[in-house]
This record gives sequence, C-alpha cells and structure tokens, in this order.
Amino acid sequence: MNLQEKIESLFTKPEYDAQDGKVFNKFKADLQMGEIRTAESFSDLISLALHRAVASRLRSNPNLIQKAKSNLYCWLGKNPKVQAWLEWQTILETESLESVLEIITAETEEGQRLRSSSPFVGLVTKEERQAIIEYCEKAKPF
Repeated sequence: MNLQEKIESLFTKPEYDAQDGKVFNKFKADLQMGEIRTAESFSDLISLALHRAVASRLRSNPNLIQKAKSNLYCWLGKNPKVQAWLEWQTILETESLESVLEIITAETEEGQRLRSSSPFVGLVTKEERQAIIEYCEKAKPF
C-alpha cells in the first residue's frame, strides 16, 4: 500500500465520519496546489493538517471537545499560570464550537500561535498523525 492509499484508508474507516475524508482530501489538494501559504515552517504545516483533522472530528462529534477541556484542566492543575493554557481555557469556556473550529484551523499567525499550545491532544490517533506527517513531508512546499 503506498502512502496516499494508507492515508486515505485512515480517513475512510467506519468509525470516522465521511466529513473526515473530505477535510483531509481538501487539505491534500490545497497543499498540492500551493494554497497553504501561511505555514512558516514544516511544523506549522503539520499542526495545521492535524488540527483540520481534529476540526472534522469535532464537527462529527461535538462532545469530543470534552477531551480538550479535560487535557487543559489537567495541565492547569499542574501549572495554573501558563498564559497560553489560560487563554485556551477562556476560549473553550466562552466560544461556540464553530468559533473554536475557526480558531484551530485559521491560516493566520494567531492560529499558528494558538495551535502551538493546543489542548486537542488525543483526538487524532498515532497512526493518523504519522500518516499526516509522512504525507506532508512528501508534499511539502518548502
């Protein structure tokens, strides 16, 4: 199975919404067409791709936002003065789901900054993460 088939198979598993595949296919097309220009580094590109996958999951199952909140509250319990985590706490407690999705997929410096401290750990599997990284490595415009 080649890399593209591997990635596509990840996003067509029955436990994922069809929207997951559509989001990832759009990301692949955008990347190949040079439409993703705001990523200043390869790690920014990976983060954007992963957060697009997270956004798709959250659209399919909004209750998954509880995982992010749980992560965040655990982190804040260990270090309650981290400014980035406090900012995420405000976002998750005050913003609508749609606003959160816009924030985590924004192709802006602010979006990149917020993704760098994202509490959405665990919403993409290790297998999906690795496949996305491999795909971005192969297709990266840098």
